[in-house]
Amino acid sequence: MADVTRIVAVPKPAEATETHPLVAIALFCAIGLLLSLSVIVLDQYLPGEWF
Repeated sequence: MADVTRIVAVPKPAEATETHPLVAIALFCAIGLLLSLSVIVLDQYLPGEWF
């Protein structure tokens, strides 16, 4: 009977605080895109050379 319970036993899931690695990458890219978009929009309204 011990063999059956070992085969049927379900492993414990990971902790709920763990996030997927792609979430961090997606957030980093989203912040970069928003920053780039804000520079493009502000460039139309503010005179001068940015870079």
